[in-house]
Amino acid sequence: MKKILTVLLLFALQSLNAQTDSSLLKFNESGDFTGFGDPDGKPVSKEITVAGGTILSEDGRVELIFPEGALTVNTNISIQPTTNLLNSGTGKAYKFEPSGIQFKKPVQIIFHYTKEESETCPADLMNIAMQDQNGKWSFDKYEEWDSTTNTLKGFIHHFSYYANSNGARISPAKNFIIVESNVNINFYDRYGTVQSGPLIGNSDRLSVGSRYWVVNGVREGSDVEGFATAPPIGTSLGVYTAPKIMPPKNPVVIHLFFEYYSEILMKEVWGVVSCKILVYDEYKIEINHEYTGRASMHSKIGDKGTFVVRVSPNRNFRISEIKNYEPVVIKEGRNGPFKEKVFTDGYPGTIDITDSHLSDSLSHDYPPEVYFEFAPKEIVMCEIQHNARGIYGERGPVTFMRVPEEINFIANGQKQRYNITIGRGETYKLIVTPHGRGNQ
Repeated sequence: MKKILTVLLLFALQSLNAQTDSSLLKFNESGDFTGFGDPDGKPVSKEITVAGGTILSEDGRVELIFPEGALTVNTNISIQPTTNLLNSGTGKAYKFEPSGIQFKKPVQIIFHYTKEESETCPADLMNIAMQDQNGKWSFDKYEEWDSTTNTLKGFIHHFSYYANSNGARISPAKNFIIVESNVNINFYDRYGTVQSGPLIGNSDRLSVGSRYWVVNGVREGSDVEGFATAPPIGTSLGVYTAPKIMPPKNPVVIHLFFEYYSEILMKEVWGVVSCKILVYDEYKIEINHEYTGRASMHSKIGDKGTFVVRVSPNRNFRISEIKNYEPVVIKEGRNGPFKEKVFTDGYPGTIDITDSHLSDSLSHDYPPEVYFEFAPKEIVMCEIQHNARGIYGERGPVTFMRVPEEINFIANGQKQRYNITIGRGETYKLIVTPHGRGNQ
């Protein structure tokens, strides 16, 4: 057995002013019933004799060690990786077969965990999770762990579905929030009472002591990364408040360093749990354009369109709340005795916004630059009819490459105005306004 990583102890030494009032902790437990996972990897089979033997899953994550006498006859043992439907589960689940087989002696189960998983939940707070034929999960503590080999060791007495589970973890109420909003962070715990040591008989929940938050590596957070703090009232363990601009490191990684009693080490230690929150941004885009017809006639049409674009660092941009306004005739053409009548009823005008686009990009600058491009399309924008000395000609369609062609702005949380040049030297006005701020 190894001690908690030295880095955690170093953080603990810096925590003299950390919060200690455990009455603010909110402990929750996720549902213990789920469906059964689907196969998610190659099965491994091996004959284990009455003399014992070892079998390792194909991904190297779980190992079974049979002692001599655990089986009464030579048996073909298999391990099938499956998807893990348990909320507190980490990594894949595993179906051991023959299902339901009972052992004469306990079989050792070894889970291999990763460094990232140990930052989500301290290894000595992880559990063996077993799912029965009704889909109900039950939990047992490992007997030992080794931080050098990243292994957890326990014992099982029969076969079923098994998984590694986080006995303690933090989770935001929402994993996807807009800038300038906040979200509660809850603490999930599966522990009963301390079985040994100086705190015997006490609840593990009450033994959680000093604690502090780290946001993207910054103690308590910053204006750039956002802030994680204790809530004003005891509705959750903590609250994350997103910054005004999407943070450079996104999703935001939030660590909670906390003091607790380790039954394996039989003393108070510092551990760390973590979660991730992706911060997105939204802007309302307004486009205004005036189309000038033939230079000799000088007719003009005004058009307008608006939409909302969601900007996210790891998702495609989403365009919604589209509104293409009816085009307006600003001026009908005239040149001496010649007139040009313009008809816009039933036609889109020059602006034709859709929810699809060709490409998008988000720069790595801070604040980032947003760019996306619409597919070029020629549309019939209106009809015109000429009058020469009182004689009217036939109405004819006027085609135009629709606006907008591209959108480009800075996601800095500020209102912006741009003039975009298009064909024939014309321009359209682009107004960018922050949208959807605050709690959602």
